[in-house]
Amino acid sequence: MHVMFVHPNVYSQFTPLAWHLSTERRWQCTVVSAMDASHLKLPFNHVGYPVAGRPPSRDPPAISTLEQKLEHLKSVYVTLKRIPAIRPDVVVGHLSFGTVLYLRNLYRDARFVGYFEWLPGRFWTDDLVRRPEYPPSDGVRLGMATYHALTTVQLHAVDRAYSPTAFQRASAPPELQYKIETAFDGVDTETFRPREVPRPARIGGVELPPGVKVVTYVSPGLESIRGFDVFMQVVKRVCRARDDVVFLVAGEGRTVYGHETDHLQGRSFKDHVLASDEFPLDRVRFLGRIPLEELARLFNLADAHVYLTVPFTLSWSLVQAMASGCVVVGSATAPVEEVIDDGVHGLLAEFHDADGLARRVLAVLDDPAARGRLGAAASARVAQRYSREVCFERLARLFDADAAGGSAGR
Repeated sequence: MHVMFVHPNVYSQFTPLAWHLSTERRWQCTVVSAMDASHLKLPFNHVGYPVAGRPPSRDPPAISTLEQKLEHLKSVYVTLKRIPAIRPDVVVGHLSFGTVLYLRNLYRDARFVGYFEWLPGRFWTDDLVRRPEYPPSDGVRLGMATYHALTTVQLHAVDRAYSPTAFQRASAPPELQYKIETAFDGVDTETFRPREVPRPARIGGVELPPGVKVVTYVSPGLESIRGFDVFMQVVKRVCRARDDVVFLVAGEGRTVYGHETDHLQGRSFKDHVLASDEFPLDRVRFLGRIPLEELARLFNLADAHVYLTVPFTLSWSLVQAMASGCVVVGSATAPVEEVIDDGVHGLLAEFHDADGLARRVLAVLDDPAARGRLGAAASARVAQRYSREVCFERLARLFDADAAGGSAGR
């Protein structure tokens, strides 16, 4: 079996999967990206493609405009056409980037599987509004129109697809959902697992003495759709009630998915929020972006982890925190409710309810027995449903069935 994975970023969800299939199942795997991976020791073949005449870089490419996506689309095709020895049985590609569409013409006997992450609502309606305070601009709406079109065309073109959550799957056009299975990416439960970290401890330059309680918040960008502003209101309320709590925040002061940048006159959402109210910033430590191993240790240090999102794609950090035995206090929004049963695997409250969220954080800090019970249940749920062992096995069966179902199964 030869499976080809196509994604502009070599550090995508496909690389751990290709690693597993290569080493555990002894399948032949090829990963195609726009990056230079020559410094990585990979057990599979990697092909880096140049874009617009620029050689592959070690930095992940920025792809947002239709023009950039079309450049990648063509570059992938041209690069692989020059390597006729590569003949995959199954081609797997991320449908948001459009990089596999032309490959149907190059690998006519292969089966195509799409990774369907998310399809935004109708671009001319309020379906696209994620936070009413920060409506999308005309430029965002038009960009979503082309994103919608390219993703939908590819979804028509692939034979099968999979999506991490049922909520994300349901964003696809109803007439195409029959093609899509719900299959999560898989969490590394060796890296993210319950561990005792004795105090005093140090992380990111922050000293944690014995007796201090730790509440964490993690997001690639400190932005509106991940509720950074709501989190800071939770901080304010918890600090009024207790003087032994420190808040550790991992993430960069940028917007990844939200629409607020057109409304903030050049300021980051983080700066906007911190200037909007009086916060106990002496109790908050901003760690910036931290390595994966440090993130795992952060979750092990946490007495509670706050995860907030509007209805949108699910963050890996939520499931990583649960795998670590961390008690999540989250927003009662899709797809969080798909992963956490309130009161069983974590505690949930309405996204904007800072008072309710703060009460739930305080309840976790006040009750060590409940904290242990919730954390153990969260870790067990991840092991049963979302671990790499479970998810990779399911995806391997999906790819194997697709290869056997067509002439590519030779």
